[in-house]
Amino acid sequence: MISKHIHPYLISLPISLIFLICRITASAQLQVPDEKQLVTYYQAATHKSLFNIDRWKLEVQEQTTMEGTFAKTTPQKYIRKHTVYRDGDRVDTRTQLTEVFKDEMKETRFQNVIFGGRSYFYDHYLREDEQLKWLIVNNETTITFLNCAGIQARAFAGYMLGDIKPLSDILAEKSSVLKVRPSMENVNGCSTYVLEADTIYGHYTVWMDPNSGYNPRRVVVERDTQNLLAIDTSIKKINSQTNNQLTAVNPRPGRPSFERITEVMDIHKIQEIGGDFFTTAGTTTTTRVYSDGSVKKFHTVCEISMIDFNPDFNDIPGIFLPDVPNGTKVHDDNRPTGKFIWLDGKVVSLVTEPQSIIGKPLPDINDLKITLSPDDINNKSMLMCFYDMQQRPSRNCMKQLSKKAEELKEKDIIVVAIQATKVDEKVLDKWLKENDLPFPAGMIRADEEKTRIKWGVRSLPWLILTDKQHIVMAEGFSLEELNDKIKASR
Repeated sequence: MISKHIHPYLISLPISLIFLICRITASAQLQVPDEKQLVTYYQAATHKSLFNIDRWKLEVQEQTTMEGTFAKTTPQKYIRKHTVYRDGDRVDTRTQLTEVFKDEMKETRFQNVIFGGRSYFYDHYLREDEQLKWLIVNNETTITFLNCAGIQARAFAGYMLGDIKPLSDILAEKSSVLKVRPSMENVNGCSTYVLEADTIYGHYTVWMDPNSGYNPRRVVVERDTQNLLAIDTSIKKINSQTNNQLTAVNPRPGRPSFERITEVMDIHKIQEIGGDFFTTAGTTTTTRVYSDGSVKKFHTVCEISMIDFNPDFNDIPGIFLPDVPNGTKVHDDNRPTGKFIWLDGKVVSLVTEPQSIIGKPLPDINDLKITLSPDDINNKSMLMCFYDMQQRPSRNCMKQLSKKAEELKEKDIIVVAIQATKVDEKVLDKWLKENDLPFPAGMIRADEEKTRIKWGVRSLPWLILTDKQHIVMAEGFSLEELNDKIKASR
């Protein structure tokens, strides 16, 4: 019997033709977007993520349990509660951490604050095996910001574990090979379009929900050794070009390396707030397979239990300042050899701060253990680089300077490298030989602190540029600024 809902014109047509028309109509109604369209939709979704909104307060709860063989000192479960405040470039994260061991639990509170372009990390409660409290200060604001609400909430916003860029950007890369599955699939009770991507960072499968702004309902990431190597190569490139200290994906030397990593993120709740969609609850299971055959699994449940896009920060005492007692020792990654304490809301040096030497003659080079004849430096500009071979930014600076040495020599600029911290001379000599620096290199002879103050060195690496009369024209600039400083000095 023919349904009464079929148009009367169709009744006069052959049954086979009626079925064909119905199939074509259904196909048109459920036409799956192509790869480019889905990437565009997903980019629009992530553009409206929390990280692209300037003002909010979040409350986040996450719990991670582990399966596999771990060291006895490793907890079996982590429970974290984050309260996070953001006001433009300022971020204040307050975390309560509970570590569950076989026979005991330990609780710690942390605070991580970004303000004035710097990141401040403080551990409020001591562990039993710790002797000192330290406030850690560095310039890693980008990574701190991305992790401010926890790694799981970061994944909700599109940054999967191990990735240094959002998934939307990875999908959009020219080298990514995309494929859309021909029909919709039901995931977590929702009809989704499925996009697969083979990239240099791994194989990604993303189930996008068109009824929730094309936010994912599930993401699966599969990485092998070549993918992990590509990620580490990208990290090293970033570290060599900036003062970032991003951590490589693979374990430290001496430990089994990763063979495969699989991450499965399932999204259980997407909220519509003010016309935009935000992922607020989900689970992630990460499986790591190591070169020795061992397997470890991490299962995380996370919920953003509260989002306030109009918080009143005036009602929150001490907001956007580290809650640190006066006198707390401070470690400043930019000035690792300095001695600092926290006093009345700021970092205070315990020694005399170096003063600028711009416009002054270069200090006496005899303070430095280096051999330079008058012919080497007379009527030539000098580029002094104070560095510490034990620090990655300094080592990267040396490598970049080595590449520029010949070009600088043609401009009558002599490069001189000075090891500015105390190290074993044999270790330094070995490092210099291994790196075959194409310019003179020495080290501070006597008191490092007094010498650095005399030369105006505030952090490492530290560049000083003179004119041909050895008057200091620029100091404390980056290698990216070198050409501009040279032009300005002539």
